Amino acid sequence: MSLQVAEANDNPDVFAVKYGPIVLAGAMGTEGMHAPAPFSDPHRHNDYYTYDYHVPANLTTVLKLDKKDLNRYIKPSDNDKLVFHVLNENIRLEPLYKIHHQRYVVYWNLLK
Repeated sequence: MSLQVAEANDNPDVFAVKYGPIVLAGAMGTEGMHAPAPFSDPHRHNDYYTYDYHVPANLTTVLKLDKKDLNRYIKPSDNDKLVFHVLNENIRLEPLYKIHHQRYVVYWNLLK
């Protein structure tokens, strides 16, 4: 498998990062979130919409990289083959299914 981008249909400067078929998301942590982290309560309707995520104003949604040469900007972790680090940024990319109970970024804006 290899790193690749999945561009938004309406804007090639908005994209997700994939490793083969696996969508990678930027782990943004749980700081300031109310405990417990958001889990759906089957007895409540649309409870994800009522949860206050306290999204910080400085949450990173921009990556500066060359979409045609991702391996120059994104490196695999030494410990986990499905964890990657964006060089020169403090961003850890992991499979979305592993981090969906914290803040995360899937679609990135390209900084040229």
